[in-house]
Amino acid sequence: SKGGPRSKSNEDTANLVSDENSTRNFAEKRINADSQTVQSTLNDIGLDEYVPAFSALGLDNLEDFKFVQPSDLDDMKMKPIHRRKLVQFLRHQGIQVESF
Repeated sequence: SKGGPRSKSNEDTANLVSDENSTRNFAEKRINADSQTVQSTLNDIGLDEYVPAFSALGLDNLEDFKFVQPSDLDDMKMKPIHRRKLVQFLRHQGIQVESF
């Protein structure tokens, strides 16, 4: 068949590019802090279990994380590794937060 191997090769290349794009490390992904929602951010970094707690605090966007206190995270019983993961992500986004 004409173009069979070539078509397969192009398809494989497209799949590889797609896989690379979908599996980027969250720390490599820069986002617009004003437009990124708290829910989508927490989903992106695997901390979606905390969405209701952060919503209850009143966070509207990533910039609001500057106002989160360690006691807020204590109250929601955020695990230490999850705190570090969140801090690393926020700092990479250029949002200056204290260690929680």
